[in-house]
Amino acid sequence: MAHTVICWSENADRSGADAALAAVPDSLITTSGDNARFNSLFSNIAFMYNKTNTDSYKPVSMTLSAPTIAANPLKWASGIGVTWDAESNTNMLDMSNACYPYIRPGDDVTSTGYELDQAGTSHFLTNAVIVTDQPSLNYDIRNAPPLTHTAKATVSGSSTSNQWTSYQLSLVDTLPAGQYAMSGASVLGDTVAAARFIFKTGGVSRPAVIPRTSAASPLHPFSRYWSGTRNFIFPDNLPELEYLSTASETPGDVTLFLTKIA
Repeated sequence: MAHTVICWSENADRSGADAALAAVPDSLITTSGDNARFNSLFSNIAFMYNKTNTDSYKPVSMTLSAPTIAANPLKWASGIGVTWDAESNTNMLDMSNACYPYIRPGDDVTSTGYELDQAGTSHFLTNAVIVTDQPSLNYDIRNAPPLTHTAKATVSGSSTSNQWTSYQLSLVDTLPAGQYAMSGASVLGDTVAAARFIFKTGGVSRPAVIPRTSAASPLHPFSRYWSGTRNFIFPDNLPELEYLSTASETPGDVTLFLTKIA
């Protein structure tokens, strides 16, 4: 199971017209200006979604383009405001049953979009894709391993706006020492746009979750079960949180979904 989330995000007055967004610098892939270069681990698109930093001016359009799809870019005409509400999970484009495979690894990918216009006012707009090396991601909870522990954690310090910020997790709940399979997580944050986890051992991928803005927001089923697990040893190798928000803020509670296997 290799998947992660890649983002483009920018604060601008787009005046209701399609505009290119800057690729968020990312240590997993090569980025330069508006370009994000997909690689062989992360080239099939399972989900795409976009968010603004205001509920009053939600996204209208999101487009992905690359050399192999330049004649027919991938488009999505829906979006999410700053609040992850009851409609948000249905405002994502889910292609996980047959992930979109038409972007060639090594090619530069650009993303454009716009939101409802508030004349003369800039808004953050974030376009996100969850990408994988798999042809499909089956996140049916019936395939998940039996849950043995939920571990609540907190983090300290403010994020850097519009950049990936890494955090050490501080567990609120006590876990017995041993080996755990992590099948997903809940991540909360006021303006969070994307979130993923860094594991200290195993593959290089940083599994993504679909974050929420409050505990009252619906948890996307993919966040509960990743279509696979990543293992770690506790207490030495607890994963780290990587967090992208459009304002400088301290993330809210994090809950890990775990199965103790040894």
